[in-house]
Amino acid sequence: MSSDLQLFILRCPDGQAWALSKVLVNWELSYEWDGDLAEPGEVVTGDGPYTHRECAHLDAAYSLADEIIEAAPGAWFMVWTDPGSTSDCQMAPGSLARYTPQLGKHEAYCDGEGQPLFHDRGIRDAARKGTAELDKELGWAWSNAMEGAAEQRVIKVSDPED
Repeated sequence: MSSDLQLFILRCPDGQAWALSKVLVNWELSYEWDGDLAEPGEVVTGDGPYTHRECAHLDAAYSLADEIIEAAPGAWFMVWTDPGSTSDCQMAPGSLARYTPQLGKHEAYCDGEGQPLFHDRGIRDAARKGTAELDKELGWAWSNAMEGAAEQRVIKVSDPED
């Protein structure tokens, strides 16, 4: 069970960039598909993705999101894994996690472009509970917040322990 992973960092406070860069290094992410591996002290926001080919598991986006939130709770990002095959050769959807400090984390299954996939039952159940629950289920608040929110920067910071 493996799949490609893409991480788009839209924003990151300078004071959290070192911790975020360490997560990127620990996950052995590269900038763009054939780019250099992430380096300690450097975070690129608002531009191309950090990537990893053949992640260990289809739910890797959820695990990476949790680590980023712990290291850099002020960051805005979206991360997903492409759909892939399971150990019994069945196709499975990818995983998507989106995060802003104001909204928290949204998780969903996704396609290869990071677009959320929804089940009729989940949509019907959320719709019965009202607009706010439907918005949460579909992730519209995250989509709206992230549209146009990217800050294109290269943040370079030193190890705060030095």
